Amino acid sequence: MFYSPRVWERFTLLERSFTRKKFNLYMGYQHESDPRKIQMCLSRVGSFFKTIIIPPMKDYYNLYEFLRILGYFLSFFDRNPMPHLHTFRFSFHCEFWDKNGLTIHGTGGDIWDKTKKVISHMRNLKELQLSDLLLEMKDAPNLLDAAYASSDDTLQILSLRNCTNEPFPLVQIAQFSALQKLIISPISLDDETVLLFGGTQLTEIQIVQDHLTCACLPVSADAWRFLKEMIPYVRIILKATGRFKGELLLQPSAPVYSIIYENPHSQLKPSVAMQLSDFYNEQLEMFAQTKLPRIHGSRSFSERADTNIIFLVKSCPRLHTLIIRQRLSTATVLILLREAKNLKKLYIRQNAILKKFDWPRSSEWSTDYYRWLKRTSYSWQSFIDYVSSILGYKWRPLVDKEFRLLSLT
Repeated sequence: MFYSPRVWERFTLLERSFTRKKFNLYMGYQHESDPRKIQMCLSRVGSFFKTIIIPPMKDYYNLYEFLRILGYFLSFFDRNPMPHLHTFRFSFHCEFWDKNGLTIHGTGGDIWDKTKKVISHMRNLKELQLSDLLLEMKDAPNLLDAAYASSDDTLQILSLRNCTNEPFPLVQIAQFSALQKLIISPISLDDETVLLFGGTQLTEIQIVQDHLTCACLPVSADAWRFLKEMIPYVRIILKATGRFKGELLLQPSAPVYSIIYENPHSQLKPSVAMQLSDFYNEQLEMFAQTKLPRIHGSRSFSERADTNIIFLVKSCPRLHTLIIRQRLSTATVLILLREAKNLKKLYIRQNAILKKFDWPRSSEWSTDYYRWLKRTSYSWQSFIDYVSSILGYKWRPLVDKEFRLLSLT
């Protein structure tokens, strides 16, 4: 076993970590958890751990065994056996496919009990992530008790995504005095929770939806206005991820500065553009559609999102970053650059750009501008040169491989 502290700073539990092959008469060889291996690892290099990551695991028994032994290890010593540990990330595997289709299981019972025990003995955590727990309502009220008991004044980043299978406000979040960044599902928010945030040090709140997030109502506009008065520097990010196919739940009057679609099925529809303009026209700074689309993109002007994008850009003058994966024409990009006064970064898929000029003539355009717009729209090199001159750097559209790897961090 390699004893370099740097090697063991980030520990990730995998499906076959600490397992051994054992023959089963009816199922053949199975990989079963070996408690001795877990004990040896924790006792010899556990003190080097700074981050523990438990990704979704299909084998619940091996997951339970690791949590059980880790809990005993943390609680056995009077002194903290993991003095450098500051991050714990736990994601539960809740989706199973079989011949009858998709089945979703929430955690709870022994696995959740062992998880709470582990968290309660992780002293002075700075980051805690709990994802896809889908707890029953009987377990929801005590969700954060273990974290509060061990890290109430040190926790700075808290991520709670799909922690319950029904809408349930987590008012305990406001008890963490050092909390600065919160990543949460909309089902865990209500008016009271947002009002309590006014007494915290939060600077960023990410409200994330995916295909596991159940339907819920947005927080009232009055609650968001109160939060802006109490914490004027707080910034909200609305994000859609995963296989989510619905409409992003917008929060009226919230201090939203970024809208991010990381799901491949989203489109900027006229109704969405209107709502974004009504709610966030004074503070929206980023609109992003990352990942490659999995929907058909029409080449027809009337069915594309060109007019919706221009409307959004004109309505939100503070936009400085725009990432578009939908089809649009070269003429639309040229008009966009004219309307977006503060645009600094523009990312567009090369395969989604149409070298076309199909806009009806506007009364605001002079004859010279109209002719220039039409001429430049059909000249690829002139188009690239003009975009580069406006943005101030050598610009080019991204091929799909580059666009797929685009990161906002």
